[in-house]
Amino acid sequence: MSKTETYNGWANYETWRVHLEFFEGMDPHELRDQLSGMSLYEIGQHAKDTVAQFIEDVLPDKDNRGQLTPAGMVRGWALSFTDAADWREIAEHLAEAAGIEPTT
Repeated sequence: MSKTETYNGWANYETWRVHLEFFEGMDPHELRDQLSGMSLYEIGQHAKDTVAQFIEDVLPDKDNRGQLTPAGMVRGWALSFTDAADWREIAEHLAEAAGIEPTT
């Protein structure tokens, strides 16, 4: 898929899927509390860090002997997948859902 193509109105499949799986349907009041006073960049970075932390918490990369686990392989794929998401676009949608105007 080229950069000019979209997926369900989003920048690409990864952006659509990350937003759908992690942020769709979040409480606007909770979003407002978390994101007020942030710039679009900060919102995007906060969202990306939150997703990365979740992936790292859920998918341990090594077992108790220091060996790579199957979950660790999936962790790498998941982090790579989320890196392809357009975090600015996700930030714009989160700000809109929260009803806030990001700082500049």
